[in-house]
Amino acid sequence: MFKNNGNGTWSMGKPDSDRISTFQLDQEFEENWGHNRKSKSICTMENGSLVRKTQMSNSDKEIIVKMAKTDQGVILTQSCGDVKSTRVFHNA
Repeated sequence: MFKNNGNGTWSMGKPDSDRISTFQLDQEFEENWGHNRKSKSICTMENGSLVRKTQMSNSDKEIIVKMAKTDQGVILTQSCGDVKSTRVFHNA
């Protein structure tokens, strides 16, 4: 789920779970992932795509998630170190 809340904040996460992040663009925010795992993230808009960069505590690797909207749907790319994935979600 990814949505503009219309009040200067955005939300991203898995619907019907406690893993929904609400944030403002271009402002760093912290999250608690449980089991003493925390992260710092920042979300930006780059060429019409939402880009989220996350740094986990106790790790030197950065997680990057990019969501790009197209006429056909959404392209989601994720990377962490040398591992990369792409998912394409088509409009129904």
